[in-house]
Amino acid sequence: MNMDIYSAAPPVAKKRRKYSKEFKLSIVNACKNPNTSIASVALQHSINANLVSRWIRIFSHHEGAVQDPTHVNPAFRGRLRERAKSYAKALANDILR
Repeated sequence: MNMDIYSAAPPVAKKRRKYSKEFKLSIVNACKNPNTSIASVALQHSINANLVSRWIRIFSHHEGAVQDPTHVNPAFRGRLRERAKSYAKALANDILR
């Protein structure tokens, strides 16, 4: 049972995956479809749902992916509204600490 712990190779760090703007936009637009959840789209593409949510926020606020809210599925608008509220609440809790 004499093992030399220093002879083991160091763990290899994983590289961050980079996604093109077009890919991100296609994922955001896929989340706008009726009866489609953010989690299901993320699972289909093997990416984290939190990352997809971040892309939705970024594109909807900065890039104009959601240009006209009247054309967006109400369920999608509801999910965005809920996420914005929870984000604001978490931010307020962090500030008050």
